[in-house]
Amino acid sequence: MDFQAVLNMSPDELAAWLMGAGASMLIWFLVVCIVLSLPPIFVLFSKRTHGGAKFGWFIVTSLFSWLGYAVFLIMTQPPKQASPGQEAQ
Repeated sequence: MDFQAVLNMSPDELAAWLMGAGASMLIWFLVVCIVLSLPPIFVLFSKRTHGGAKFGWFIVTSLFSWLGYAVFLIMTQPPKQASPGQEAQ
């Protein structure tokens, strides 16, 4: 629908058109909010950190969402196990 057609609508038609667009935008807004709130929830239930560090990562992922969560996963990797053929020094 072009801009001129919107301008020529009656108030009732305009209200109905806006309500239809509003519902669609509301659904997208809710989806985006849910997707952006997942990383802090993942951090809260993670066993990689504890105490104050977990709270710090929660704040980071709340502010930077998926980028912060990627950094969290990289920085909190579990230590690698030595292969059986390697000697400890």
